[in-house]
Amino acid sequence: MTFMALLGNSLADEEFKCVRGRCKANPFKKCNYLVSGSVTKTAYISTILVYYKLWDDEKDEGFVKRFRAKAAMLLLKGSKKKAAAAFPVIYGKIKEAVEKQRETELSGTASLPKFCEVMASSLAESIAVLSENEREKRILYQLGFSLGKWIYLIDALDDIEADKQKHRFNAISETKSGEEDVINLLKEFRNEISAAFNLLEIKRCKGILENIIYLGLENREKQILKKSGENNG
Repeated sequence: MTFMALLGNSLADEEFKCVRGRCKANPFKKCNYLVSGSVTKTAYISTILVYYKLWDDEKDEGFVKRFRAKAAMLLLKGSKKKAAAAFPVIYGKIKEAVEKQRETELSGTASLPKFCEVMASSLAESIAVLSENEREKRILYQLGFSLGKWIYLIDALDDIEADKQKHRFNAISETKSGEEDVINLLKEFRNEISAAFNLLEIKRCKGILENIIYLGLENREKQILKKSGENNG
């Protein structure tokens, strides 16, 4: 979500403002923190995404994790209501995407790219709200959609061994996709992200964003592929 806040700020006319005030996590302590419209939007959307990630965990994790997920959902309930009130359309899109993702996984009939696409739509909608400019919104939607596909697939690759051991759904295992198939898809998604990013008029933080897109994503793939190779070796 740091990427999302930076991206929003890089497109806005306003810059981050550093202010000093009570820490949100510990009100007895003062700290410096950044304030901007993109940070506020990202915070609300992150709350919704985390809430529905917990909702999904509560459905299929072990007893202890289900209990923790349920407890965390209760703690987030008030914040989730505020976020839903601030972004009702995004809230509805994320809720719909999570439910559809679960249905798709339970059906077990989709291709690997299709499994990646279902949840990606919620991130696409979330990132698109970072701009009021219609052209930028369309580009941001495509960037978010491609990034959402990449995140879903890289998470599936990272979790594949644990999912096998715990008999949990994994899109890569479900579709019997080989390592080459996964690598090619990840590269395709990265190329889509880069193409969309290059269409944006970045006003600040360009170097940091380029580092994440051009180096960070590929390096993450290499780390997980190396770990996967060690596990299979």
